[in-house]
Amino acid sequence: MKDDDEMSTTTTKSNIIEMTPPDFEKIESSTKPTIQARRIETQQLITALMSLEQGERISYDDLSQVIQRDVRGVPHLLSAARRECARQGTQIDCIRAWGMINATDRERADASGHIRALKRAATRGRQRVHSVVDFDALPPEAKIRQQAHAAVLGAIESVAKSSSLKRISKIAEADKAAKISQEDVIRSTLAAFSGKPRVVGTIASKSQGNDKGETK
Repeated sequence: MKDDDEMSTTTTKSNIIEMTPPDFEKIESSTKPTIQARRIETQQLITALMSLEQGERISYDDLSQVIQRDVRGVPHLLSAARRECARQGTQIDCIRAWGMINATDRERADASGHIRALKRAATRGRQRVHSVVDFDALPPEAKIRQQAHAAVLGAIESVAKSSSLKRISKIAEADKAAKISQEDVIRSTLAAFSGKPRVVGTIASKSQGNDKGETK
């Protein structure tokens, strides 16, 4: 470690405590921080990320100064910090090979990447349950589970298609004009894919258990 008079103090952000960066190259690879130390580092990363304004960025180098070691070598700590930020309502996105950014509202409104990942996961899951060789040999509870999981995964895969998303967008646009709740938009979407008539506005809540509600 360098002497204090040889070390420079770097401030990641104006409202983050100034910290002195270590000489990362001289840290032995065998050094393993304790669980308590990792918790402290994760909290330091959370504080740094939560302090960002929407659209503001922070580099991996600056984040490394915060925890006094290369953050790129501990991606699990950064992932844990991002998950906690998300739980608190702050969406932190990755800037490839550079750092992190606090997503703007426009960026937060787009979950295309999550939907693509969900569709891929549903496809793999459906392929898994459909790979059962001898269905008749399964016990009753396993047969029910296989059929239920295949149905759910197939539905997710179908709804997550680009053509389905366009159809859902039109439903959401029409329902927005009717000024109904997001719950009713979801209900209308499910009804559209199930072949049932869509219910608009407050009629949606009244129509549960009553098929005489007004339909559109």
